[in-house]
Amino acid sequence: MPSRRPAPHPTLRGRVRGALRGSLAIVALVALAGCGDRSAVALTASLSGASLSLTTAALGSRLDGGFTLVLELGPEAPRPTEVTLEAFEIRSTGSPPEALVSPIGLAEVAQPIVLGKGERRSVPLTLDQPALLGAAERDALCAGPVTIGGAVADTLSGGTTSPESGPVVVDGC
Repeated sequence: MPSRRPAPHPTLRGRVRGALRGSLAIVALVALAGCGDRSAVALTASLSGASLSLTTAALGSRLDGGFTLVLELGPEAPRPTEVTLEAFEIRSTGSPPEALVSPIGLAEVAQPIVLGKGERRSVPLTLDQPALLGAAERDALCAGPVTIGGAVADTLSGGTTSPESGPVVVDGC
């Protein structure tokens, strides 16, 4: 004959259910908190104030310009981060974007750029493009608006972030 286990006491069953519900509520709150805005704990990067201009000479066109790299580390980041600049390029605005001038030369900037929790830094960058552009590159830059895009690496994420400017009309076309 099979042994029968006594039924749990109704009060004990209620306590277990209450504890289980409370535990599930805590797990749900933690999960929702984890789905917050990534920028609160990570590096965000954007490009602003982009300008480009061409000066045409007999042997080619000189490209000048600059932009501001805006870096911000979220206030809830676990520690500071060090940011280094990777390659930047000028792209078409088509779909998919095409690299028109890659990489673009930039004037030296002190690296790494160290950011603490909640810190925001604007880094002005100037093009340093010593080589003259040929007619095909000039025509591509003048065909319509372009964007500037690139990548910055940071030690906190161990990866890269890819900021991109809004559309830029090249002066001198």
